[in-house]
Amino acid sequence: MSERLHLAISVSRPWNLSRMLWFYLSEVEPHPFELRIHLNIQGPEPDFKGQNKTNECLKMIQDGWVYFWCDDTIQYPSCFRRLSEVISGHPDAGAIVFSEERPGGGIIHASKDTVKPCQICGSMICYKRDFIGDAYYDTAQHGDAADGWLAQHLFIKDPSRWVFVDEVLLKFNSLM
Repeated sequence: MSERLHLAISVSRPWNLSRMLWFYLSEVEPHPFELRIHLNIQGPEPDFKGQNKTNECLKMIQDGWVYFWCDDTIQYPSCFRRLSEVISGHPDAGAIVFSEERPGGGIIHASKDTVKPCQICGSMICYKRDFIGDAYYDTAQHGDAADGWLAQHLFIKDPSRWVFVDEVLLKFNSLM
């Protein structure tokens, strides 16, 4: 059986769904993953950045790898292929981080020095499900920086299982 890759996407901009799904199903380079796309649709209830829905989704995911992606970010066509290559080269990895292009051409580089709140984006990190364990986004305590706090918590837990790949494979806010 192929390795399973879960894409947990909180959706507050449903008009981006057709473009996102077209990309994930048609534009990517060949890869070995069995994809599971989890769409967490925003409703009228308060849920900052869909983090509560992401936590609910994570509780349902039991295996494989998990990416928490935003509904306005697109990954480069080589992203899944490169992820599979990195996993093959690092079978004990618990988290794999790729660099991300930001609006205006800036880049957040994949580096152990950026695994801090407000210095890393949750969309940059693909986690092995069992590495996450019982950790979740704590929006009540950390607000907008909950993805960075989760990353920092897991990095402190076991930095030896983190792999940093300084290749830009994501473009943040590219569907605005």
